[in-house]
Amino acid sequence: MSTATIEATQLTAPNRALEAANGIAYAYRRFGNAARGVPPLLCLQHFRGNLDNWDPALVDRAAGDREVILLANRGVGASTGVVPDNVEDMGRDVLRFVDALGLRQIDVLGFSLGGYVAQEVALVRPRLVRRIVLAGTAPQGAPRIHRWSDDVHALATPDVPDPAGFLRLFFSGSEDSRAKGMEYFGRISARSADRDEPVDLAARDAQLEAITRWGIPDPSKLARLAAITQPALVANGDNDTMMITDNSRLLAHHLPNGQLRIYPDSGHGFLDQYPELFGDHVRAFLNGG
Repeated sequence: MSTATIEATQLTAPNRALEAANGIAYAYRRFGNAARGVPPLLCLQHFRGNLDNWDPALVDRAAGDREVILLANRGVGASTGVVPDNVEDMGRDVLRFVDALGLRQIDVLGFSLGGYVAQEVALVRPRLVRRIVLAGTAPQGAPRIHRWSDDVHALATPDVPDPAGFLRLFFSGSEDSRAKGMEYFGRISARSADRDEPVDLAARDAQLEAITRWGIPDPSKLARLAAITQPALVANGDNDTMMITDNSRLLAHHLPNGQLRIYPDSGHGFLDQYPELFGDHVRAFLNGG
């Protein structure tokens, strides 16, 4: 891979496929500033999300300082294979992909389900991960995530994704938050060619089972977090009804080097409501701030 700056963005970077040793061809995009010699930022996506769901305003901002790698994990979007029904195997898939790229060190941004996977990767391969950003996510065994509320389940799992439901699930009920949500839809729709494949219903069901397994209440699982000694930025909106904002506080409290940021008047999609602000916070954190 060239060490020169890659002249591409989330909207223009080509979709790539990389076959790993397990025979899976992983779909990904790689772009950003490769000239600084810092670890790339590997981004792991939320439930039912594909490469196109990453907000260009966020990931392009992060790419100003380093390379950004967006991954569609096994069975998601254009990646081959079958989505695992547990977070441990999802983490193993990430490691197979990273090994196939030949990366020796990475930073990781995990959003929602991707945050579960990011924790698993940091635990299984601690010397691989330098710094970790955990956005809108929760530790294993945390309270109130094993079974989503009826409202959250209905909004998150329809057979045909509903933009209005997504807006209700990811953004607060305020006029400003909803307006920011509509702007986000505009940004992620701007890529007209070479889009990722939609996430199918089999992937949805397997991901939901993995989320449910992770959320089985078990306070003893919090002890695992003592092993994630890397600097960690934990972030969420002040009213996340999907992953529960208090679980971000719990996560930050149990991480030895965790710091917490809560964003006002926002929910699960706070990072898409405040993409520039969150992007600046991520950049400062990854640069040692």
